[in-house]
Amino acid sequence: MKRILDALNVPWMAFGGTCLALIAVLAFCYQSGVKAAREINLITVDRDSIARWADVTCALTGKVYRAPGMKRQEWGRACQSEIQALADFRRNTTETTNTAMANHLKTQVEQAAADLAAARRANEQTARALKRMEAADASVKDDHVGGDWFGALNELGGLRAPGS
Repeated sequence: MKRILDALNVPWMAFGGTCLALIAVLAFCYQSGVKAAREINLITVDRDSIARWADVTCALTGKVYRAPGMKRQEWGRACQSEIQALADFRRNTTETTNTAMANHLKTQVEQAAADLAAARRANEQTARALKRMEAADASVKDDHVGGDWFGALNELGGLRAPGS
């Protein structure tokens, strides 16, 4: 080998550097090939896991994702309409539930407002009855009470006055 290099007038150092560069290029190409092979394997694994997921999902709907002898373009068509029907059912159920809940909430708000108005009227009526009772108590003479006093007592107790 030395004779060949001497005949070509190539120094040993240049030959060693060239070989080293060639080895580095070959190592880089090998590493790139290994990386590409790994990526292809990951793509295959991803495709297989997606196909398994589709098989299981379609089986849950009662349909088949891919039957033996099916063309690849036909895969999934059998269960697509069933999945769409289930999604529509879920959406419609959610809308119906939300509508029912909104109507119930509206009814509760209306009832609460009516209850509040009734409570305010009852409070005002009780305040009036209390003032009337105090006035009736103030008009009592010699521990004798009359019809006005009993009318005020009945009104305070929530009873209607005679004739009303």
